[in-house]
Amino acid sequence: MSSSVTFRNPRSWYNGTERLDYSRNKNLQPLLIGGAVHTPAWQPFLFSTIAPTVAAPFTNPFGVARTQLQNQSSANKLFAGALDYFRKGFKVEGASAVQRGILPVMMREASMNLFRIGLYQPCLDQIHDSNSNSDGKKEAAPVSKRMAAGGGAGG
Repeated sequence: MSSSVTFRNPRSWYNGTERLDYSRNKNLQPLLIGGAVHTPAWQPFLFSTIAPTVAAPFTNPFGVARTQLQNQSSANKLFAGALDYFRKGFKVEGASAVQRGILPVMMREASMNLFRIGLYQPCLDQIHDSNSNSDGKKEAAPVSKRMAAGGGAGG
């Protein structure tokens, strides 16, 4: 097993000269199988849960504004638009006005993406044999197989 893995950066994109040395810390050493770096099976599930949960507080205010605008009656309009809702909401209730229901939104996004994004690679691995070609590089899956994996993962 090799103690270093070749990674390419934008400056050496074509020659792949940069190497990361893992010999000092064995805990950081990736799992090398057949010369390719393999991540643990739990990593896609973890990252596909964390990313939308972190993004939810940034997108939630727009969902709250949309809901408030849809709930107002046509006879008694309280807000002229989303920006008017943000202005009046901050003035009356503060930041909590635009972050209503943030916890359920974060839970929904985390659970939905846990399976939809986390299962993509395992589904692709089941339908595509990514053996190395004659150059030692892994063969990329065709678009049809990637689309089937996305559909199978719930996308």
